[in-house]
Amino acid sequence: SSEGDIIAPLKPQKIFHTDETDSTIMGKPRTILQEKNVNEFTPNLNIDTDDLPTNVEVSETIDDDVADILGAPKSDAVSKLGLDKKEDNEIVDLDKFLQHESSVNPPKANENAISPTSNNAVLGSGTTASAVPSNNLPIKEQKVEKPKPKKPMKYIYPPLELLTTQSTIPNLADNAFEGKAHTIEEKLEEFKISAKCIGVTRGPAITRYEFEMPKGVPVNKVLQYSNDISMVLESRKAIRIEAPIPGKNAFGIEVPNDKVDTIGLRDLIDCKEFKSEKSPLTFALGKDITNKSIMGDVGKLVHTLVAGSTGSGKSVCMNAIIISLLYKASPADVRIILIDPKFVEFAIYENMPHLLLPKIVTEPAQAVNALNWACEEMERRNRIFGKFYVRSIDEYNEMPEVLSGTEEKMYKIVIMVDELNDLMMNARKEVEEKILKLAQKARSCGIHLILATQRPSVDVITGTIKANLPSRIAFSLTNYSDSKTIIDQGGAEKLLGRGDMLYSPRGEEPTRLLGPFVSQQEVSSIVKFIKDHNQCDFDPEIANAIMVKRTNEGGGAGPADATSDEYFVQALRWAIESQVCSTSSLQRRFGIGYQRAARLVDSFEAHQYISKAEGSKPRQIFITMEEFLRLYGNN
Repeated sequence: SSEGDIIAPLKPQKIFHTDETDSTIMGKPRTILQEKNVNEFTPNLNIDTDDLPTNVEVSETIDDDVADILGAPKSDAVSKLGLDKKEDNEIVDLDKFLQHESSVNPPKANENAISPTSNNAVLGSGTTASAVPSNNLPIKEQKVEKPKPKKPMKYIYPPLELLTTQSTIPNLADNAFEGKAHTIEEKLEEFKISAKCIGVTRGPAITRYEFEMPKGVPVNKVLQYSNDISMVLESRKAIRIEAPIPGKNAFGIEVPNDKVDTIGLRDLIDCKEFKSEKSPLTFALGKDITNKSIMGDVGKLVHTLVAGSTGSGKSVCMNAIIISLLYKASPADVRIILIDPKFVEFAIYENMPHLLLPKIVTEPAQAVNALNWACEEMERRNRIFGKFYVRSIDEYNEMPEVLSGTEEKMYKIVIMVDELNDLMMNARKEVEEKILKLAQKARSCGIHLILATQRPSVDVITGTIKANLPSRIAFSLTNYSDSKTIIDQGGAEKLLGRGDMLYSPRGEEPTRLLGPFVSQQEVSSIVKFIKDHNQCDFDPEIANAIMVKRTNEGGGAGPADATSDEYFVQALRWAIESQVCSTSSLQRRFGIGYQRAARLVDSFEAHQYISKAEGSKPRQIFITMEEFLRLYGNN
């Protein structure tokens, strides 16, 4: 500096030095500030480091110089450079500061920008770097982090007190069984079959009398006397002969009890067999002839066929499976797709957190879309499994990436169809194709099918479907051929109804069980509790892909469109009220010609208001009066 100027003492770690050397003051490296031209911005500071005191303070002179260099007020420069901080080992990063200043306050055209010098700057850390770069620095690419999967919400399970049905087991005297056993022995003796009763087992619905198989008597000979034994016992229901009993050298005669017991679902869910199962797909199935609680696993059954006529207990069994899953699994573990073409069986479960869709699938077109979406989801999961070299959903969910939250956990999906016959009647080709694809490949992906029907005929349960759905549950059926279709043998036509079933898991021999009873009031209270205490997390993309609208709402229905006809709305309303829709009935009712009536019927079919023609069978009416009033009003 020039003579006469007074230089204030400086703090060692904050000294700005223009020399290229990295000298040390009091054992600490200096921080060097690079400048374009030292003489233009600051006076040359030739300071002898030996003359500095040990306890120095920061002077305002250096603050003014820094402010002049950076073109900013003194207070801003000090705060931005960190000169107002008290840490001794703090180092000013001038590169970041100048880059920040250039982005916030770009220099004007007439201002002198700081340019780098030819010399290299020695950083406070001891590393050598180039001079201060210009304002046109390349912007570093920011890494876009993958969003972490959402944490599953805590699931509040429903209390067992909501299941109010109590089990009833009547007490019977032992002498009644002894008398019937003696009567059966006498009747078999008439047919030259010397069989001796070796045991009696009373079940909740039937009593099985076990007889030792005599030598030299074929097994088929015993089966043909079932009607004779039923007559001599004065049984109100047909008896069933099980020859032989699995695991025994004996045959059993199953005689219906005078009164069928009632099994409450609470007794099965509260038992140790249900609680000890770790699978989230466990459900309560019923009790066998020895009053042992039998549990099913949707995952182990793979895919299941359920058949039963009206009043046999099929719908109650479907409700029991759903309620068991609600007590066993959270929505993060299991999701359910309910397909109900009858509009009434599953309507109570709408907007339940366990559902994959907020609404129940009721339209045939929506059911096809649901099966199609399941096939696409199956392919997507298989690709992910191949990426991580795992073979099933259980192995995937146990990976460290999933347990740590890096990868999203996969939930298992159960697709339940209440009436397969209706879907096969309206979209046979599409439904059968999707069911076949899911049945062959969806097990490892955690997607399982439960298909129920009232009429298990060969045109509904085709050979392709039957071969790929190994597990069967047969309730009371009307004839032998239906029993042969569902369980490959007779016996289902002799069941008692009200939950009496034959259970055949994955091709095993059928076992006779009595299913639990759950009332509609119990179902309603459980679903209401779950809705009130748990949040729903529906994916709108899945809902948009499945829940399609009717074709008439998009305008037009192709060549068969007759919406402009003055009789269109009147004829549709009359068809809903009378549940009859045919060309001849419209001709008689409205006095119109054949061509006009046929166009109306074809238009109803194109809009999916009625079913397709099947010979002489009457068409089914799909649209309800509520939907009609919503679409066309009450005029």
